[in-house]
Amino acid sequence: MFESGVLVGGISTFVAMWAACKLPTSKPVIHDERFTDDKFGLVIPLDGVNAADVETYLKAHGAEEVKHV
Repeated sequence: MFESGVLVGGISTFVAMWAACKLPTSKPVIHDERFTDDKFGLVIPLDGVNAADVETYLKAHGAEEVKHV
């Protein structure tokens, strides 16, 4: 009984975390090889925001590159 309880608890935790993290998602995977070496990236959702304004803002504050995905 104890081992069955541990098994059910482990599987329940796995399923709950899977659901809480909303896996798998259908969102596009954004990957750049430079992210693992010496760069980092920002993902900015543009819901209701002008993309040109965001690009201008990022460039004004030192962004090296801005990509639209």
